Amino acid sequence: MNIRLCLLPLAAINLLLLAPHALALRCDNFVIDIGMPRIEVREKCGSPSSQDTHTEHRTIRKRRSSNIDYDDRHALRNYRDRESREVEETIEVVVDEWIYNFGPTRFMQLLVFEDGRLKEIKDLGRGN
Repeated sequence: MNIRLCLLPLAAINLLLLAPHALALRCDNFVIDIGMPRIEVREKCGSPSSQDTHTEHRTIRKRRSSNIDYDDRHALRNYRDRESREVEETIEVVVDEWIYNFGPTRFMQLLVFEDGRLKEIKDLGRGN
């Protein structure tokens, strides 16, 4: 019985530590969520304290799509081989980083946008 009472608080602490980070930010009465457009965030939170924009080049893997002639039996036989080919492609991603400083009573927030959509929210230290 005593072991169960000891394990219960430990289990609760583990669950809290493993819980995902909050994916939202509150600006006045608005909730800012991952995936929101940059312009909507600016309308709800105002201008950030600082902002930076840069471009990143990323290599992604894509499946090569092929045009199949469904009347051609030879093409249909080889469809699986052609469809399984992957190619690497380098793309440009525009990254905007905005910092909001809400004062000494709240943490500063770093908002990361990729191609105009909110991708990540990070807590920084106390504001000033």
